[in-house]
Amino acid sequence: MHHPERRKTPPSSAEQMRERLNPPQRSVLRLLEYFGWELRFVRQPPLHPPVPVIFAGDATWAVIAPDGKVDDSTRLRVRHPGFERRQRPPAGQDVGSDQRPSSV
Repeated sequence: MHHPERRKTPPSSAEQMRERLNPPQRSVLRLLEYFGWELRFVRQPPLHPPVPVIFAGDATWAVIAPDGKVDDSTRLRVRHPGFERRQRPPAGQDVGSDQRPSSV
């Protein structure tokens, strides 16, 4: 169920979002933009550094850590319809094995 947006602050421009990033984050962002990624928003958790969230066209997204590392397995929850993180299979389970075991 989608809830209407209740935040009252106007969306930040791309330049305003970039100003909130540290130098390693800006550097990685410039490189990733060359490959088609785009900065969509920057989360600012209380008492923590900004968390830039980048998207690659479809539902692929990641965050850039304060040290400049890209984390695509973050537990950050994106509240936008269609961008839910796809569930990964539990460890030890084959990816894409939709075949039933053969009975002998």
